[in-house]
Amino acid sequence: MAALDLHSHGGGEGPPVTLLHGFTTHSGAWEAIQRQLERRYRVLAIDLPGHGRSPAPPPNYDFAACVDDLIAHVVRSGNAAGALVGYSMGGRIALAMSLRAPELITRLVLESASPGIEDPAARAARRADDAALANDLEAGDLVAFMDRWQSQPLFHTLRRLDAEVLARARALRLGNDKFSLSAALRALGTGSQPSYWNALADMLTPTLLVTGEWDDKFDRIAREMHARLPASSRSVVAGAGHTTHLENPDGFLACVLPFLADTAVTEQAVAG
Repeated sequence: MAALDLHSHGGGEGPPVTLLHGFTTHSGAWEAIQRQLERRYRVLAIDLPGHGRSPAPPPNYDFAACVDDLIAHVVRSGNAAGALVGYSMGGRIALAMSLRAPELITRLVLESASPGIEDPAARAARRADDAALANDLEAGDLVAFMDRWQSQPLFHTLRRLDAEVLARARALRLGNDKFSLSAALRALGTGSQPSYWNALADMLTPTLLVTGEWDDKFDRIAREMHARLPASSRSVVAGAGHTTHLENPDGFLACVLPFLADTAVTEQAVAG
């Protein structure tokens, strides 16, 4: 299968940092964070397959192919041997990239991310749910889908944000193509991802696990990941839920910047 020609953009000078966004957004979701990081780092923000200006995953494209395409893109862009920051879906992919090519990733930041679903039956059920959701997206209206997607309890804390910030985030999501998103969901959804839980104990890449204080589900996941990852630390961002970099960007950066600079790695830090 031919590699996808992924879109990315970046700027800044210094050690390389690569950013991977979550499902239904694109690389523009990192805009505020990227501006700050570019003061110290050479930053590359990538559109995941099916998002932004990257092409949709073709039929039979799978999670492993995405990981390989992203690794190849990072190498071609000159951002190898650097840090990798991933949010949600991007975090799941970032973890897989670090396991696949640890020599290319010096430090790893996983924001509200998961190693996948450990139980095969539960993973198969989630894959079926993802496929049904993809069918609904293709058959329906993108605006209605986004309303449904953001009505999940996981995103309820976004309602606290300034109306202008919310409007920008919504416009960014609606800038995607519904058929491309549905293809991405089938190929890259949690149900299609292998479980990496058993691989965590052997992973030596320094890893920071970031969650929001109001995101109970992913806080529990991060705690278990931290217990299994030998070179990990945790940061809990105050005043934030699942999307910590959007809900409290200053708190997110207060956790991430020291970790990237290797000046403060603690078991757990709370940023306000």
